[in-house]
Amino acid sequence: RKGNTIYALAMEWPSEGWLVRSLAGEKVKNVAVLGSTVPSVWKQTPEGLHVSRPDAQPCEHAWGIKIECE
Repeated sequence: RKGNTIYALAMEWPSEGWLVRSLAGEKVKNVAVLGSTVPSVWKQTPEGLHVSRPDAQPCEHAWGIKIECE
């Protein structure tokens, strides 16, 4: 975490996207999958932050997700 920005590391490439349950109560302003040139699609629900994965993997081993909070 740096200020209002949280960095999450995903160790697995999902079939649809990631769910970050620990951010269920946070107010998120923007989300980006690091290394991807495609804007991230995301939504918040009571369950947590849902981040859709881009079609192409930006790297091979682990994926960073930059989450900007209010």
